[in-house]
Amino acid sequence: MNRTYLHILLSFAFSVLMIAFVSAAGASPALGKFSGSIQAGDRELVLRGQGLMRYLIFDLYNAALYLPENLPAEKALEDVPKRLEAEYLRSLKKSDFNRSVHEYIVRNAGQQQYESLLPAIREHNALYRDVSAQDRYALSYVPGEGTTLELNGRPLGTVGGAAFASALFSIWLGDDPIDADLKRQLLNTQ
Repeated sequence: MNRTYLHILLSFAFSVLMIAFVSAAGASPALGKFSGSIQAGDRELVLRGQGLMRYLIFDLYNAALYLPENLPAEKALEDVPKRLEAEYLRSLKKSDFNRSVHEYIVRNAGQQQYESLLPAIREHNALYRDVSAQDRYALSYVPGEGTTLELNGRPLGTVGGAAFASALFSIWLGDDPIDADLKRQLLNTQ
């Protein structure tokens, strides 16, 4: 077999393998199963939207957002009840959550607001645990009560304050969210 023919054959085989790898990496798992509605305090919240959070080629989690029925998307960060659930598709460390919370609150709320919220952010971040695939975190905000972090349905703690809740949910719903496509899917504004 001549060298040129072998080189072409190997290049073709490599190309086919790369296409298969990229296709497999791009295939998204089915979105997690989320309830159509939930209770937050004395309010019923309805599923607004759900989507997939990706980082590079990795699917990290499926997420669902619950808001009061008929609430306009632009009011989602106001002092209204809300819930964000995330079902993880891979293991993540507590430090990953902590780093993201700090970074995206600064991006969305600004340095001055971030600094004023730092005690609440630290209190909240202390609640995080490492997660494995199929674990679920939920953030629920109830006006007058605060934002509760749950892991697999078990409350880990609550941090008070409407300003903190707005800053925390801005990670997904703010002007500079962690993923713009996920924001559109969660708010169902496509």
